[in-house]
Amino acid sequence: MLIRREALDTLQKLIGGSPEDLEDLVRGFFEEGQTMLDDARAAAATGDEVVLKRAAHSLKSNARELGALGFADLCAAIEVDLISGQTASDMTGRVAALLALWPDVCAALEAELDR
Repeated sequence: MLIRREALDTLQKLIGGSPEDLEDLVRGFFEEGQTMLDDARAAAATGDEVVLKRAAHSLKSNARELGALGFADLCAAIEVDLISGQTASDMTGRVAALLALWPDVCAALEAELDR
């Protein structure tokens, strides 16, 4: 299970209960998330720890709110490793794993919106 429906239900209640508002948040995550993933890929390639940590942190927080806990955990692992002294270049494999997981997370969120 890529998405915990309970997290989406809780978020929907927090924003007033509108399915349309939840859909807007998810669509925003798709757009912003892709941009952050592109930033993360570039940062890992160029060794930019600051940009990679910022992207991982933002992706982690947003994914967790939307119930994409496995994706959020992978982002958290990148963030923790960078804080622990690993370099952005060391994170190339993890960033690749995020990129590989992204289409499945998006598809799972789409399926939840269609429920």
